[in-house]
Amino acid sequence: MEQIRSSWPKAKIIVRGDSGFSRENSMSWCEANGIDFVLGLAKNSRLLAMSLRARRQAQIDLLDAGEASRVIDEFSYQAPESWSTERRVVVKAEHLSKGANPHFVVTSLSAAQTDASTL
Repeated sequence: MEQIRSSWPKAKIIVRGDSGFSRENSMSWCEANGIDFVLGLAKNSRLLAMSLRARRQAQIDLLDAGEASRVIDEFSYQAPESWSTERRVVVKAEHLSKGANPHFVVTSLSAAQTDASTL
């Protein structure tokens, strides 16, 4: 990190990773070091419940249009007993002819920095 910062002190660093990196130690290290992140987040029952409105809308849109539908939504989420704080989660509530296919990411980027659709 020191080498990167010494060569490019003003560079914005964003870590992108799959759900294996969406752990407290990875996210809190990034936050403590001024590094943003966009990390995949594995589905669980709480995320599915919190994204229900978007997932239902995607299903309705599929039925109305007869083609794949995607609805983007976001909310604050804190993994119980493992995350130190709430973080921004974005869901891509995708519904295909073969069924629902939701995807989640957790990010340190604010809505003012990057809109949910871009993430």
